[in-house]
Amino acid sequence: MTDKHDESSDPTPGRRRKPGKLEHPGVKPRLIRDIALTNMSQGQLAERYDVVQSSISEFISRNRARIEAVRVDSENEYAGVWIADKLNRIEAYAEQVNRIRDLLGGERDNEEQGKEQGPLRSDEEAGLMRVAQSALKSVAEELGQLTTRAKIDASGEIGVRVEMVGVDPDDV
Repeated sequence: MTDKHDESSDPTPGRRRKPGKLEHPGVKPRLIRDIALTNMSQGQLAERYDVVQSSISEFISRNRARIEAVRVDSENEYAGVWIADKLNRIEAYAEQVNRIRDLLGGERDNEEQGKEQGPLRSDEEAGLMRVAQSALKSVAEELGQLTTRAKIDASGEIGVRVEMVGVDPDDV
């Protein structure tokens, strides 16, 4: 039998803990649904997901709101996934645009020196403007204020047939 994985082991001080296998995108949604919609005990879940019971307990604590969202809206496969909610996506875009506005106002992060004041280089400013414009366009599309452009492939032969109903071609 394989050793159970203990996701609760303390990381090296000062370092961010590497996400455990329960946080993997292919596992996390299934586990959340199992917790929310089945009567399985934490021990049974630990066995199913090959972890120790304390890892399940900690997972439940970290994901309590999402588990409850699945319980409330069990028919919605996207329940509890923040990005699947339009309002949340628009809020994320708004936060990005606000951050860009701050940066364009002269404040920018420098990991080695803290906050650095001063103008952005033109290439930095241009890149930030493209990101902001993209975010604003995405919000407008989310709200149905822009129509998505469809691309039509006209590289092949295009045949046109005109049919006039109720008209004699000789009369035209």
